[in-house]
Amino acid sequence: MGKRLRQALDRRGYEDIAWYSTPGGEGFVLFTHIEQIHTDGTPFSGSRRFLPEVTREYRGLSDFLQALFMAPPGRFRVIALVVTAEELQFSDETLSRSEATTLLRGPRRLASSVAQRPLTSDHQVYALIYEFTKRRSEPEGQFVRDSELTGFQHLQAAGLLRAMREAGP
Repeated sequence: MGKRLRQALDRRGYEDIAWYSTPGGEGFVLFTHIEQIHTDGTPFSGSRRFLPEVTREYRGLSDFLQALFMAPPGRFRVIALVVTAEELQFSDETLSRSEATTLLRGPRRLASSVAQRPLTSDHQVYALIYEFTKRRSEPEGQFVRDSELTGFQHLQAAGLLRAMREAGP
C-alpha cells in the first residue's frame, strides 16, 4: 500500500513526503509538504504551488511557523494519509514543542520493518486534511477548523483519487 500511495503522490507532484509508523506499529502515516491551493481545493501550478520558503526542510517548529509567516496571503493545506488496522483516536491535546519538532522533520522513507508488514483486511486508509488561511492583515496562518471543502473534495481537487485508481492494486 505504501508503494501505491507513493506512486499516486508522485503522479500529482507530491515529491517530498514525511513517513512515520503508527504508535502501535501496525501501519503508517505520510505527510505532504504545505501546498498553496485555490478556493476550490485545486493546487496552484508551477513554482507557486510549493513555495521555496515553505518546501525547505524544517529544523523545528519555529522553522515551520516562520515558513507559514513568510508565505503570501492565501489558502494552504497539508494532507496526512494514515494506513492502519488500529482505530483512529483523536484528542484535544496539543503536541509538545519537541513532539512537533520531531514530526515536522520527518523521515523521507518508511522504515523497512514497517514497509514489509503485510496489509490485512482490517487495514483502512484515512485522509486527514489540515487547511490554513493567511490574510494580509495577519502575521501568521490560521488553522481552518471547519473547511468549506470536504476531505473528499480536497482529495478530488488534488487529483489523488484518480491517481490512486491509476496506481492500481
